[in-house]
Amino acid sequence: MSTLRSILVHLDGTDRAEVRLRLAHRLAALHGSALTALFAVSPSVLAVLPMIGGLPPMPMAGDIDPEHRAHAAAVFERLLQDHASRSDWRELRGEPVVESFVQHALTCDLMVLGQRDPRDKTGFDVPADFVEAVVLASGKPALVVPLAGRVSPNPGKVLVAWRGARESARALETALPLLCSAQEVHLVAPMSAADSGHGTTMSRLRGYLRLIRSRARRCRTCSAASS
Repeated sequence: MSTLRSILVHLDGTDRAEVRLRLAHRLAALHGSALTALFAVSPSVLAVLPMIGGLPPMPMAGDIDPEHRAHAAAVFERLLQDHASRSDWRELRGEPVVESFVQHALTCDLMVLGQRDPRDKTGFDVPADFVEAVVLASGKPALVVPLAGRVSPNPGKVLVAWRGARESARALETALPLLCSAQEVHLVAPMSAADSGHGTTMSRLRGYLRLIRSRARRCRTCSAASS
């Protein structure tokens, strides 16, 4: 079964960065994962005057917002004291955000990212399409934390969208550590009139999930008994 050996969490200057990091710490503790927090934002853009001759000005990169970095660093240090799991701090210093984050993500098993809040200006130094771009470019699984509400490393209910393709099989395999701890797992899949084997496919999938979840419960029982 897939394991979460390494978790990469994105930090920025928003208040929800603490929610993401707290969730990543709890996941790391549950699965014995190595945890890396990466502060990744874009530097500000400086306004410049038009050049002589009417040529359009070239935008100039400024500095990383020091308040955003200080906020993220303070969150990191505070949660480091609150959790037993070890975590490492990494940060970008003006490098392209998406490309650099992807390079770090290639060697992790799970990314913990955050949904963009269009009303939170402290998150405007992160590209608007950051989550989508990172997921597509890295090919790595991501847990996207909503912009509001509470989150848990042990979800009560999980919805699995199945398409009968290798991408669905890979996503399911990656999500098994989370599915096994859920109280309920629901399956949903599109069905066409020409798909006569839909019921058989879903039956096999349900049997596979029951097998995996039962094995996981036996392993947890054995671990508890041995300790």
